[in-house]
Amino acid sequence: MPHEFWVRSANNVRGPFAASDLQRMARDGQLQPTDEISRDQSRWKPAEEIRGLQFSTPTQQRAPVASPQRNSLLIGLGTALLIALTIATGMAVASAGPLQTSVVVLLFAVMVGLGYSATNIGWMSAGLYGVLVTGFGAFVLADRFSTYTGPLAVGLIVAGLVVLAWKLIAIGLGHDYQDATITQQDLGHFTSTRLSERELRRVQKTLGGAPTGTNPKRVRVRLDPDDLLRTEDTFTESFEKETKRSLPALGISLAAHALLLGILWLFKISLLDQTRIEIKGGWITEREQTDVVVEPKETGTVELKGLDFNANATSPPTRNPSQKLDDESKLSSSTPALANVKELLAQRSEDKRRETLAKFEGAERIDEAVTAGLNWLKRHQQPEGNWQLHTGYPNASEVVLKTDTGATALALLAFLGHGQTHVNADDESTRDAVARGLNWLIDTQKPNGDFHDWDELGRQTAYYAHSQALIAICEAYAMTGDRKLIDPAERGIRFLLESQQPIEGGWKYQPQDEQSVGDLSVTGWALMALHTARVANLRVPSEPFQRGHKFLDLVQLEDGARYKYEPRPGWDATYAMTGAGLLCRQYFGWTQKEPALGSGVDYLLSPPNEPVWTGGKRNVYSWYYTGQVLHNLNDDRFTEWYQRTATEILDHQFTGGGRATRGSWSPIPAGDPYEYGEKAGRLYLTVMCLLILETPYRHVSLNASM
Repeated sequence: MPHEFWVRSANNVRGPFAASDLQRMARDGQLQPTDEISRDQSRWKPAEEIRGLQFSTPTQQRAPVASPQRNSLLIGLGTALLIALTIATGMAVASAGPLQTSVVVLLFAVMVGLGYSATNIGWMSAGLYGVLVTGFGAFVLADRFSTYTGPLAVGLIVAGLVVLAWKLIAIGLGHDYQDATITQQDLGHFTSTRLSERELRRVQKTLGGAPTGTNPKRVRVRLDPDDLLRTEDTFTESFEKETKRSLPALGISLAAHALLLGILWLFKISLLDQTRIEIKGGWITEREQTDVVVEPKETGTVELKGLDFNANATSPPTRNPSQKLDDESKLSSSTPALANVKELLAQRSEDKRRETLAKFEGAERIDEAVTAGLNWLKRHQQPEGNWQLHTGYPNASEVVLKTDTGATALALLAFLGHGQTHVNADDESTRDAVARGLNWLIDTQKPNGDFHDWDELGRQTAYYAHSQALIAICEAYAMTGDRKLIDPAERGIRFLLESQQPIEGGWKYQPQDEQSVGDLSVTGWALMALHTARVANLRVPSEPFQRGHKFLDLVQLEDGARYKYEPRPGWDATYAMTGAGLLCRQYFGWTQKEPALGSGVDYLLSPPNEPVWTGGKRNVYSWYYTGQVLHNLNDDRFTEWYQRTATEILDHQFTGGGRATRGSWSPIPAGDPYEYGEKAGRLYLTVMCLLILETPYRHVSLNASM
């Protein structure tokens, strides 16, 4: 710690002073040569014998104290270092939103102030400061490292850099607090008025004398400077003295900072992570865990037990994936000619993926970005096998959108779209992640076939989540032939068909009846689930498609070139709904020969819907549909659009930041209101970006398969 000195003038003791204070006092005439100086008020030495002190003489007028010598370079370096640390701290939490960023930067400013004090305080206080800043680093960066080693190391580095910055500024201003001029040797040849038994024994041992056996009341000892150095306080004695002197201040400081960090922690978990808000809308059904078969069973031509979804429907028999999809479109005279989906998932193998991506610039970067995104998903899978929208990482969804089924289904769609299944995947950890996710969906499915993890009717997430889960189950079955998935898929199909609006043909947030009205957003996912069931050769009757086609007629504008959210008046066409409507039309057999499709594609490619990642404009939900519509055209329009969109998406992927964000995409700043990114959160936005990047190989172009 910096040396502290006391000054005695006619039995008047002043202090403690630093060496720089003694120098200033000597120059100003406040310290006389006859005054005595001591470090512990028991060992005194005349000030005139202290080297480095320049006394003013009585005949001299007190000279003005010279201004400290300034060094602009050191001041600039120290200031730049503090500014850089502040900016780096803000950037470290910028993805968590403006509130947490502001609070953390404010707390860091407090740390900077404490760092100034740490340049001129004892070593114990400086150590406490280091511990405090280390804790601060661990708090801010805990979500960005898989272990505590990283945050602790960052905290120590921050502590050292802050103190270094202030030292540079202090030296640059001419206020170097290191007392290198006056040393212990300057206090040699002193007399001691009293020694404790411990001190006496140590002095005698140092001088080589024998113990006296008595404890004199007063002892006079003369030592050389070298002897004095050997009789310095031991580490234990220094620690004891420092502790006694600093304990009250240390206690107050610890309590104050513990309170400050506690308040910040409560602020974080209550307002940012939203873990204190619970909506008790229903009960999550718990069932006995069902294992997904790791090895696919041998699949021959097996006649599956039919499901009588509609007693009056003339439906083709349920087929096995080994059977051909012939005469698929021969349903009824009023049923649109359904697109051929026989080879819809045929490009998901590793060779096909690479061959397909090779047509685009930056193919390797695209594949690496998808892999990084899937790794982010694996890191945030829950121990039970599910994923969550509403918690577990920065910028999670609003609690009202809590649906583990939806989160799990979306994550599985991203894995399956990249060809990763529970049977065949790039590595064991990925196979395990997909298997546990499928297990969780099967375990969550209710007896009536509903995959949604809430029993509450009318929840906004209900039929989105069910349809997405059904797509995942059907894709996994179509890609692996794992017969364990047949029953959950068939029950999921039954539930979806029973929930369709019986007249207009739409779906919404709860089972529909003659008086209810569906919406195109939910209906698009439901129809895609039924088409995926066709891909898996699972039986779906014709009537649901007929009613779905009728619903598209009800929500179309401009003869089918534009689409709105609901059939009721008051809704205008949007890019996302137009993309969803046109994609549904393509699965109902529309080709480039359809004039409305060409007009709708021109609308999707118009400047207001261009793929630009800016606040208020980004809309990954619209891009998701636009990409599929263009891909089905199988021409240069998709190539140009995808190249531009992929670049925007890749440029905004988190490539650093630790396990909490690396490989993901942030919904901040908020995009277009119809994107729903800020409300649905980081996992939703990340999966949508992955699905868009996977577009070239996720589905075979319908135009190419015709």
